[in-house]
This record gives sequence, structure tokens and C-alpha cells, in this order.
Amino acid sequence: MSLNRQKNPNATLPIATIFLAIAVLWPHIIHASSHLGTNWNDVLRGGVMGLAIGMLLMTVVNMRRC
Repeated sequence: MSLNRQKNPNATLPIATIFLAIAVLWPHIIHASSHLGTNWNDVLRGGVMGLAIGMLLMTVVNMRRC
């Protein structure tokens, strides 16, 4: 099953919101003293945050086109 997210921007909004919530709650879920270390925690959190922001911006742009 193939989902074309370009034609239905409402499909990406809940996914992007979940990624944003995970990124915001990351320090409370995974502590910096875990086995990953502080640097890897920052890299992973920043990646998830960047993915969420990018998806949200893409959704807003696609909603304006429809």
C-alpha cells in the first residue's frame, strides 16, 4: 500500500506532531547519564526535532497549495 503524502497533507500532521512531542520529552525519557552519553543524546534529539520541524513546515506549505 502506497500513501501519497504530497496530495494529502493532513496525513503528515499527526506524525510530525508525535515526532515533536518525542523530541520535547526526550530529556525526561532518556537521561544524559544513560549508556549513550550526552553527545549522542543531543545528536538524536536534534535529529528528531529537525525531522519534526521539517515535516510540519512541509505540511503547512502543502496545505496552502490545496
